[in-house]
Amino acid sequence: MKRRGLHIFNRPLGLVLITAYKIIWGLVECALGLFAFWSASIFIGELAEDPQDIFVNFIIHHTPFSIGGAIHTGVLLFILGGTKLAIAYGLWYRSWRIRKFLLIFLSVVTLFTLFDFALAWTFFKAFALLCDFLVLYYLWRILPRHLHDHDVGVIIDTNK
Repeated sequence: MKRRGLHIFNRPLGLVLITAYKIIWGLVECALGLFAFWSASIFIGELAEDPQDIFVNFIIHHTPFSIGGAIHTGVLLFILGGTKLAIAYGLWYRSWRIRKFLLIFLSVVTLFTLFDFALAWTFFKAFALLCDFLVLYYLWRILPRHLHDHDVGVIIDTNK
């Protein structure tokens, strides 16, 4: 069987780029989630040590920071990052279930992004929407041409 298109690591280039994108954003979201959770615990520790701490009280009273909100945001970001890492893992190992889940998930996210874009557009939202449409198109139309039923799953060595 002849391959079509550029392949890297025995995978189509588009799949490699989408997986790398998901891994990078997953790691960034996990790191931000840990930082938000960690910053809340630092503030709790500082207030327990010195309830009159001027700097911590200034931050809590003059910014929209709340300790409970930071903990919830940290946990949510960590879960979202972990989900993106799981999606990247499933895509890398050519799971059709992950592909179907990602198509549905990205379709819903793209609809919300489109609605938000209609309310107030920015260049960043336009770029994010374009990326969402490109990833959706690739997963829906192009990736199935590269992956066939005999390519799905773990490669089994038949030379044993």
